Amino acid sequence: MVSLVPLMAEDGGALEEIHASCFPDAWDRATFDNLLKENPTCGWMATSLTGDPLGFILARIVGNEAEILTFAVQPSSQKLGVGRCLLKALMNFLTSVRCKKVFLEVAFDNETAIGLYRSAGFTPVGTRPNYYQRTGQTFVSASVMAWTADEME
Repeated sequence: MVSLVPLMAEDGGALEEIHASCFPDAWDRATFDNLLKENPTCGWMATSLTGDPLGFILARIVGNEAEILTFAVQPSSQKLGVGRCLLKALMNFLTSVRCKKVFLEVAFDNETAIGLYRSAGFTPVGTRPNYYQRTGQTFVSASVMAWTADEME
């Protein structure tokens, strides 16, 4: 069972830890602290029944559009529906505040995430060549995906 709670300004440390467990180029706490202080930023954290952080999703709203800035689930909690719950909570919120379009970037080699986004109604709208730098100086392109209000289930 997973509990979802809105992100708070003091969650930067937990977000940094989760992010570091998922990405080699993880964001630091100062980055999260600054983002969580911004007014148009919103998101949710998934926690276990004991309150342990399992994952989070963070987005920025500008007008009637939003961008998913980052989204991470602890490796031990992946493929258990945690990410799907987080994405659904965010999309329900964005719809409630009248967002008409949501954007994100996802690495071409992240097939699990691409599948999740497609199942939520996101479609590819562009490419960012060599967007992510991997260990060993290799680069991976990103797919820019978008969701529009008409496509929500």
